[in-house]
Amino acid sequence: MKESGRIFIYLFLFTFIMTFLFNVCMINSNPIHEGMQIKERNIIILGDSAFDNRPYVGTSESIPYLLQNHDIFKSVVLARDGAKISDLHQQIRSAEKDLGKSNRTTFISIGGNDILTLKDDQIDIDKTIRKLFTTYTKILSNYTFKSKLVLCNIYIPYSKRGSFHERCIKKWNEQLYMFSKENNYNLMRFDKVLFEQNDFVDNLEPSRIGGRKIVGEMLNYVD
Repeated sequence: MKESGRIFIYLFLFTFIMTFLFNVCMINSNPIHEGMQIKERNIIILGDSAFDNRPYVGTSESIPYLLQNHDIFKSVVLARDGAKISDLHQQIRSAEKDLGKSNRTTFISIGGNDILTLKDDQIDIDKTIRKLFTTYTKILSNYTFKSKLVLCNIYIPYSKRGSFHERCIKKWNEQLYMFSKENNYNLMRFDKVLFEQNDFVDNLEPSRIGGRKIVGEMLNYVD
């Protein structure tokens, strides 16, 4: 074979391979193709700053913004920064109509602010957390959830590692695990999602990075 013929074949093969690789890259970088329909997942968000970090990262980087502008999630966000267990009643009432629909997924994260107000004055951690947790479960028992229910445990704020509050949070999380198992509720483990320092703002609240991790993890809990 003449040298020019070999060169032509090499160039042809090179062009073919490069075109193939380019097309593969384009497909992988654009998973939503023309003509494909995206199934929206309706979700309801209740709780505290674990879901409402707007005051700490700004609206356009917050979890509510990411959810409300998501390709898949169609969300009702009622979680509010600073909310405590006692605020859950009002949030549930506000969403009661949606909670009665089976094609919804409800996420609840609450209890962290109640625990962070506790002071280490020789209190009985077991007794105190049990009392808080009973208040929480009594609120849930007052309502009928036809929607899929996902209870979120409490992450350990980076600034609270090794502290009295970490011990309280772990005790709460133990009770939540047992409660979720006994009632066949789904459990989303925030403590396995937020644990690196850059997951937090001021070593306490979900950061931009932490918020994106939370939204990504939520995809694992919707049908």
